[in-house]
Amino acid sequence: MKQLFVIAICCCICTCIFAQTQELEQLKINLEKLAQMRLMLSQAKQGYQILERGYNGIRDAAKGNFDLHKQKLNDLLVIRQTVRQSPSLGDFQQHRTTTSQEIAQWLQQAKHLGIFQVWELVNIEAVFKERLKEMDVLSEEVQMVLRSGSLRMSDAERLQMLENINQRSFACLLLVRETIQQQKKIAVKRAQAKQDQQAVKRLYGF
Repeated sequence: MKQLFVIAICCCICTCIFAQTQELEQLKINLEKLAQMRLMLSQAKQGYQILERGYNGIRDAAKGNFDLHKQKLNDLLVIRQTVRQSPSLGDFQQHRTTTSQEIAQWLQQAKHLGIFQVWELVNIEAVFKERLKEMDVLSEEVQMVLRSGSLRMSDAERLQMLENINQRSFACLLLVRETIQQQKKIAVKRAQAKQDQQAVKRLYGF
């Protein structure tokens, strides 16, 4: 009986020792996993810090480039004295004024000659109104070029645009003069046919 009791006690002791051994092994494994997790967490934190420094560097660099680019774009909206003092502006204004004056003078003369029919005078006025509208459009383009905050252009581009407008205004003036000369030739022929010497003299400016 005693032997059985001793054997039972030994079995219990062995079972307890085995269980404790298992628990120790599991605890060891858990501690190793915890250490690995801490290492992974530390590495992840270091990686995040590296990424954050890199992102901040890129963000700051991008912001600096953006601010610089924005400043350059804003500078393109500013109208400088070089542009405002362009000789093309004075030439354009002269062409516009001359065009308007020569049209007005010729229309007044054509009406007083008594050579053109009423419907012809209406057509003549319509033709010259189109030329004056062209000058108005060119004037609006000039104002747009000279208006701060309107167009993003360099000084060179603005000066070139003003020169192009000036050339177009001069072409419009030449077209008006050519049209007037053609109409004067018609008036001269009609005056000569009527033997209206006074009309001929007025047309030639005598």
